[in-house]
Amino acid sequence: MEEKLEESRPLKYEKITLGLQEQKLKNEKELPQNFEAIQFGLALHYMLEILESFSIKTLNNAYWGMKNRYEMILGEDKCEQIKQRVTNLLHYKPFLALVKGTIYKEQSIIYNKELKQLDLLIEQTNRWIIVDYKSSEQRQSEHVAQVLHYKKAIKKIVSKPVKAYLCYIREASIELIEI
Repeated sequence: MEEKLEESRPLKYEKITLGLQEQKLKNEKELPQNFEAIQFGLALHYMLEILESFSIKTLNNAYWGMKNRYEMILGEDKCEQIKQRVTNLLHYKPFLALVKGTIYKEQSIIYNKELKQLDLLIEQTNRWIIVDYKSSEQRQSEHVAQVLHYKKAIKKIVSKPVKAYLCYIREASIELIEI
């Protein structure tokens, strides 16, 4: 049996632009810092999400879960810093007073055809509470606008009053700001 060889044809190549290829990279010094800060914030949020409850006795399990997921990216020192920040939060009485009720972590909502993710939503007997975690060292106006948007959305959905807070979980302090 004789094998037939197909004729070779020239390859036609047409470049397609999907968008990302054409974007210019930011200054190389900015990129790693932003990447690390983003990963640090994600790891902090993840640890808070997997806490079984807002008590010190659940801290170690959440720490190991976060560490297993993020240590290769952040390193052991940054993971320890996150653990310390969460420890500080779990000792912060104003925060602990807010988290009494039915807890919904990383709650997705759709408002004005946009998908939003709330870090923490708490249903209490007479009100709802929104808490948005931040790991940055400075307050930012975008943070306030974001939480105001969440508050407006939840007010349209529920029949009880809504309170909203920014919770800055910093290296040396916790700052809880009502919005």
